[in-house]
Amino acid sequence: QVVWRQASLRMESLDLDPAQGDIATQLQHRYDPRHYRLDLGEAPLIRLVSAYDA
Repeated sequence: QVVWRQASLRMESLDLDPAQGDIATQLQHRYDPRHYRLDLGEAPLIRLVSAYDA
């Protein structure tokens, strides 16, 4: 096991279309753990995603 003391945290900003449904629901479908996986070989093991919801 390798531990990185400093790993840069990336933030992804999404432009989702409200016409395609509720923004929260779109995010849930996009990042459903049954289909979305993190690369366990790449630090950090966390991702930040933002989407504007009016």
